[in-house]
Amino acid sequence: MKSSFYLGGQFALSAHTPRSAAPLRSAASLRGNRSYRGRSSVIKTNGFIGNIAYFCIMNLEFYKNQAVLKQKEHQKILETLKKRPPKNLDYIVQETHEEVFEKIDCLQCANCCKTTGPLFTEKDIERISRHLRLKPADFEAKYLRTDEDRDKVLQNLPCWFLNVDNTCSIYEVRPKACREFPHTDRKKIYQINHLTIKNTLICPAAFEFVERIQKNLEKK
Repeated sequence: MKSSFYLGGQFALSAHTPRSAAPLRSAASLRGNRSYRGRSSVIKTNGFIGNIAYFCIMNLEFYKNQAVLKQKEHQKILETLKKRPPKNLDYIVQETHEEVFEKIDCLQCANCCKTTGPLFTEKDIERISRHLRLKPADFEAKYLRTDEDRDKVLQNLPCWFLNVDNTCSIYEVRPKACREFPHTDRKKIYQINHLTIKNTLICPAAFEFVERIQKNLEKK
């Protein structure tokens, strides 16, 4: 399965998670108008590490380091889901997703918009171009490039459409990959285990999701 996001010119992420629409929200924001992005900044947020709730100053570099340290543990958790998925897995995944985004506010972060970028499908290009009142060819020339895999991606990062307050200037028509990131409410989530692990290095919400899902599985 090919990823739908790239990191530093190399693909790292994919997509899934419909979001409720709201004007000028963060481009990849999740259901309930949430998602997680930000970079090299220290922010205040209601969050939790290791399933322990607390009010903290969250350092994104700390999250990334924790994700690196726990990769093998997280891989084991997700591999167990693939080998022995419980019948109610989709329900538990959705429940865990909602718990995580009760704690995490994407507009405090925007790390995915600052450090990664989506693939743009032809439908994305047509929709966004129409919204910006540009011809698709002009939109591509101004904002996109074709990578080594012949995919349309952003010419530069951070994303052109990320506002200074971490909202998205094209939120209503954002790319499908942004709309679905980071897929923590996806059905049969074990089908994208490798992408989930990669996402934990970029998205604190993805990290928290993996941390928390095992505990939720044990409760059921």
